[in-house]
Amino acid sequence: MPTIPQSELPIPKSWDEFEHIVCDLYSRTWNDPHAQRHGRTGQPQQGVDIYGQPSGLGGRYVGIQCKRYNDGRLTRTKIEAEIAKAARWARTHGRVVTCNEFGVHRPYAPPGDVVQWHRDVCSALSRHGFGWTKWELDSSFGFFSRENGKLVADPELTRAMGLNVEAVPVKEVK
Repeated sequence: MPTIPQSELPIPKSWDEFEHIVCDLYSRTWNDPHAQRHGRTGQPQQGVDIYGQPSGLGGRYVGIQCKRYNDGRLTRTKIEAEIAKAARWARTHGRVVTCNEFGVHRPYAPPGDVVQWHRDVCSALSRHGFGWTKWELDSSFGFFSRENGKLVADPELTRAMGLNVEAVPVKEVK
């Protein structure tokens, strides 16, 4: 049976449908039946499209921003502008922001674009003092591969994220 990372889902028919899918996903992930979309298309939302209260956070809220780029290119300038917007919001509201669960589905993106995208995102996050976490370690969004029963870091991608390639251990996997 295929897993989610092995599945190819159809492209949502509209931006609205995409936000509904993301909201439903995080409602289930957070175990919060009250997670909801914030605002309407064209309305200022301070970068928050979906919000809810994940279980285990003591009732605190978490916000998610969904982005669609009609021209198909997410450039360094666009990435920097969106992260700067989140940083302004955090300063204004006295909040800490982290970027969790980001990545590129590697089978569908050219390797050079994957590396550049990670470099641009991680650099902008670091510049604004945001912590971050990768979506996964060694599957289609990861930066490790399995070689001869070992996990091996992709050196170019690891460097692009600002990590020390030499400090990344090679691990035996079963």
